[in-house]
Amino acid sequence: MREKWNVLKDQFLTELNLDQSMFDHEYETFKFGLKLKQLRQKKNISKSEFSKISGLNKQKITQVEDFGFLSKISEVNQYIGKGLKMSLNLNIK
Repeated sequence: MREKWNVLKDQFLTELNLDQSMFDHEYETFKFGLKLKQLRQKKNISKSEFSKISGLNKQKITQVEDFGFLSKISEVNQYIGKGLKMSLNLNIK
C-alpha cells in the first residue's frame, strides 16, 4: 500500500509541478487537522456543540479540521484549549 501511495504522490507532484517540501508541509498540516477532528469525534461532540464550547463558529471548526494550514495558531489553540480541554505545546527547533 505504501508503494502505491508513493507512486500516486510522485505522479501528483509531477502533474502539478509541485516541490516535494511544499507537498510534505501541506500533508503534515492536513494530518494535523484530521487528528483534531478525530479527537473531537472521540469525545462525541458535534460541530454545533463544539462551537458553543470552543467559541469558534462551525465554519472555522471545519477550516481547522479540513484545512489546518489556513488557520491561525490562536484559532488552533482555542480549538484545542477551550474545545478539547487540552493544551497546545509548540516546539521550535
